[in-house]
Amino acid sequence: MAAHHQLTFTVTRTAAAAQQARHRVVAEIRSWGIRLDGEALAGIELAAGELITNAVRHTASGPVTVSVY
Repeated sequence: MAAHHQLTFTVTRTAAAAQQARHRVVAEIRSWGIRLDGEALAGIELAAGELITNAVRHTASGPVTVSVY
């Protein structure tokens, strides 16, 4: 049976917090021990960064919740 990994956390509505969240997502995925090459990790980092930044930028109020599975 495959292992299931999950990460959920909140991000405040600042550019610095969005950047830190992107790094946190990549670090957590690396810790899962899944075999990914540098290109795959770069793609994950890019996608996470864009999604988190857009959510932070366009949320009217309160923190943003990030969930990775």
